[in-house]
This record gives sequence, structure tokens and C-alpha cells, in this order.
Amino acid sequence: MKRFFVTGGVLTIALISLLVLSACTDPEELADTSELSAAIIEAYKARSDVENEAEDAADIVEGESYATRSQKAALINAISEAERVRDSRSKSQASVDAATAALRAAIKVFEDAVEVQTGTNNNIMTFSGTITIKENGQPVPYVEIVVHDKDWDWEKKTRVDLSEADTPVEWTIKAIKSTLPTGKEIYFRINAFSDKDYLIEMFRIDDKDNTMTLDNTNNKTGITINMTNLRTITLNGTINISHEGKSVPSVVIQAFQRTDAEDRYLLGETTVFNARTNTPWSIKIEALEEDTNIIFYIHGFKSVPLWGNDYGDASLFNLWYLTNPITVKNTDKFNINLNIRDTSEYNNNTGSWMKWIDSSSTATIDYSVDNDGVCAVTVGGTPAGQWEGWKAIVQYNYIPQAGKYYAYTFEAWTETGERQLNIQYYYEAGGEDFAFTSAPIINSTRTTYTLVSERPIPKGETKQLAFRCATQMGKFYIKIISITEVDANSNIPTAGRLTITGIPNEYNGKYICASNGWDLIAADSFKINMIGGNAGLISNGTVTLNVWVILIDWVNDGTYKGSGSFYGNNYLQFELYILNSPTISWDILNTGSPAGVVAVDFVNGIGSGTFEE
Repeated sequence: MKRFFVTGGVLTIALISLLVLSACTDPEELADTSELSAAIIEAYKARSDVENEAEDAADIVEGESYATRSQKAALINAISEAERVRDSRSKSQASVDAATAALRAAIKVFEDAVEVQTGTNNNIMTFSGTITIKENGQPVPYVEIVVHDKDWDWEKKTRVDLSEADTPVEWTIKAIKSTLPTGKEIYFRINAFSDKDYLIEMFRIDDKDNTMTLDNTNNKTGITINMTNLRTITLNGTINISHEGKSVPSVVIQAFQRTDAEDRYLLGETTVFNARTNTPWSIKIEALEEDTNIIFYIHGFKSVPLWGNDYGDASLFNLWYLTNPITVKNTDKFNINLNIRDTSEYNNNTGSWMKWIDSSSTATIDYSVDNDGVCAVTVGGTPAGQWEGWKAIVQYNYIPQAGKYYAYTFEAWTETGERQLNIQYYYEAGGEDFAFTSAPIINSTRTTYTLVSERPIPKGETKQLAFRCATQMGKFYIKIISITEVDANSNIPTAGRLTITGIPNEYNGKYICASNGWDLIAADSFKINMIGGNAGLISNGTVTLNVWVILIDWVNDGTYKGSGSFYGNNYLQFELYILNSPTISWDILNTGSPAGVVAVDFVNGIGSGTFEE
């Protein structure tokens, strides 16, 4: 079975009928909203019928319709206002009639603005093939075939009428070559509908058997989408959710197959409206060949289910619900409770916890998150070896930007005793794995820590701040305070401290810095993205310096890779360099002679020692 990671999505137009049915009607209300509801459906259909969004007609295939982003946004805003009036408990007939007239006027403006490309454009690439599909042995009458890149930065679709078909039906999607995401893998998603207006959705499922790499020179023909033996099952349950203490106007719930952190594909999705406590939901997904972990991606919107921020500030939050992955195979699964506390703190996939345990691990993890955001973690079973902490982890989702440094601030403490926190802040399946080289030892005192990424983040996808647990049993607590981007040209937030006493009087008024074989640097200040900083002023034979981890790629080219906060628990020796000015000269560290040394026993990055010549 071919698997691939999919993120993002397309506008859930087909669920509009559910939106109309979900309108909350107070028995005491006398206003007739039938005409307004009909206008809302017309508006959604008008928008859905326009094939493309483009600012330049040259980007559109001959014969296809298009509108600009601002034109589509204006229609969406008009729909949102109409829905607001329709759902208001204090609406009057006059306000409903006015909203109906305003929306029909907006539809006309939009339809008048839509254009069709009439010019000939030879810069065309064609995707074509056949499709056959049956669900549980029954014909599927109408489908949308969507071709898209991994991140949904580019997509094209076509609609295919299968209602009278007994044999494979041909389909074609044309695109302008210059708009294609050349060199990227592309995928196919199948959206099935029961009505010819493509409003009543049956399911949407990824075609796992068709992927290809895009180029802008060759047509992609002979693509066979064969889902004749498609079997579906139903997942259903309730969702408990709020945003800033209020119900969420619309929530899109997606079910993904989970194999590892970078390998997911969509199994199905649904939209629920006015979501709050115990709101029911149901998703039809493809039956699976073996027991499979299912995770959920939750999108919240102010009104209509727009994806991301395509039109204004419609998105409220996006998050992975990874707290309790469920296992499914080929039978229905009922009573799945997605219990999400208020989402006000969530944005861009952040804020949810999960656990991961390697199949070879003998450790167990139980965890829970209270209303204050404290994650209580209990590690049981048998401890792993010294270097196998990664086999059982709890982790917190965040989305970094590629090429940026981040400061991770959190509180941590144990129920009893001490525990070393080995923390990973970047993982890429089959690629790089970044963990802090300096791990704090926590105890039963609730303490705040700030660690800075020692290297810039390579990729800006959803990542996890992971706490490796497998080497030590017991209970501990974590509360994430913030994960914030740090300016690469700024000083690293201080963590480690080195106090040096007994410095000869002849050095008073001068400056001092220290290094430990280029693994650690001790100075007054230090930059994140370069080797640069200021030495500390010596006064009365004493100085206290900040200590940072330094990463140098000694294996390959000896280049500087990054730096971060030091929380080490080591017995270390530093070479001490005396400077006449605060600016550190790296020639001194490379070729100069140290004035002395100091040996220090560090505990959580804090230590002191006496100057020795």
C-alpha cells in the first residue's frame, strides 16, 4: 500500500446543504428564512462553478472560467453576512429580506465579474486518464478529481458524471505549464457526491495508488483511477470544543492514517456547524487492510469552512488531535470522543500533546493535560538503555519556519527525586534529528527553563518538542510557556553560569572569556547565528560569565552550525583568555595562549571554580 503525507485541503462546498439544515431556529422566531437560505446555496454554487482563481488571464486554459481573489473574497464576505442574519436569534423579517436582497445583488456582481479565457494558449500541460469507482459495490454518481501538490500550494480539478456509466469514464485536467510546481510530487484526491450540483458530499478519499513528479514538458496521460473495490466504513462520535468560551461556527474534522510523524494520508473528512459540547460528527473512510492508527486534524472557522486564510481572516485555529489515536480496520467505529478544551491558545497546528512509543520499547506512558496546560506524564514498564530514551516520548506540536532559531520556554518538575530531560526539538523522517546537547536535570521544585535551538530549523512543517522518557520511570510535569522565534542576530537568552574566583589582581579591569575545546563558550554575551560576543569584565579577581553550547561541524568542513543555552551536568575544564577590550577576538581563541584554566563541576549549567595558571 502506497502511503504519503498530505496536508491542507480544498473548500468543502459540498456540505452547504448541511449548513442550511444546521441553522438554529428559535420556535419564537417568526421570520421566514427560506428565501435567504436558498440564496446562500445559490451563492456557494456560483463560487463553486468558477473553475479558477487568477489575476492574469494568461494563467488560464482556453475555455475555462476565472475570477480574481478579491472578487471571490467579496462573495464570501456577502455569504458570511447572510449567514449571520439567518442564524441570529433577534432577526426580523425586514432584516432577512434585506440580507436576501443584498446577497442576490452580490451574486450578480460576482457572476458579471467572472470571465472566460477566450485566447489561445499553447503553453498547456494535460493530465488525463480514466476513472472507475464503486462504494461497497454501489455506483458513485458524481466525482471531483483534484490533482494537487503536497502542500496544496497548487491544485486543479475536474468534475466527472458517472451516473450513467457502466465502464471507465475518461477525464481531463489542463493546466498552464508556467503555473505548475515543477519538480514536486503531486497526488490525487477523489471527492464523491450524490447530486448533479455537487452539493451533497458522500466522501473524500486520497487515491493512494497514483503519485508522480511534475515537470512542465510532458503531458501526464493514461492515469487510471480504479476504485471499483472501494470499501468504506463509518467513524462517528462527538466533539467537545469551544473558542474563547463560545461555540465554533464551523469545524472541519479530517481523519488521517498515521504511520509516523511524516507519513500520513487522508482517509476522510466532515464538517460540523455551531460545534460545542457533545456535538455529533460522522466521517465515512476507506476500509483498511490491517489495524491502523487514526489521528484527527481539526480546523475551526469563523463562518464558512474556508481552508487556511484564503479569503480574509476566516481561520480560528488548526490543530492535530493526537491525544488518543484510535485503531481501526474494516468495521465501523462508534462513540469516538474528541475532547478538546478551549482552543483560544491554539494557532497553526500548535498546542496539542501526543505520545509515541517504539514497537521495541518496554516502557509505557500515560499522560493527561489539565485546564492550566500542565501535562502530567507517568512512565512505567522497564527502563531502556542509556542511549535509547527516544523509544518512548511525549511531545508538543508547533510549526517553526525554515531557517529560523527558536527559544523554548517551559516549566518542569518531578513528583519526587531527579530526572534528566533529554529534549528533541526537530525530527525529519529519514533525515535530520536535532536534540539539545545540554539537558537539564529537574527535581520536585517547579522551575522555568529556556533553551534556544542550537541550529536553525531546516523545514517549516509541523514539528514536535519531544521529551524522551524511556530511560527512567516515574512521574513528572511539563508546562509549555512559549515557543518563539529568536532573532538570529540577537544574544542568546542566558542559561548557564560560570563564576571564576582567584583571578590575579593584574587582570582587574581587563576582560575574560573561556572556552572548552569549542564545545562551550563562556562570555558576557553571545550571538545566535555567528561566533561573536563580548567578554566579561574582571573586578576584584572575580567574574561571572554566561555559558553556551557551541556546535562546530568538525567531521565535514569545520563550520559553525549554531549555539544554544547550556544546562549541562558535567565536570569540565575551561581555558581562560584575557582581553584588553570587551570584543572577543577569535584569533585569540584559535591561536592565542590561554592565561590560565579553571575546572568546574556544573549542575544544570551552574558552576564555579578557581583560576589556575
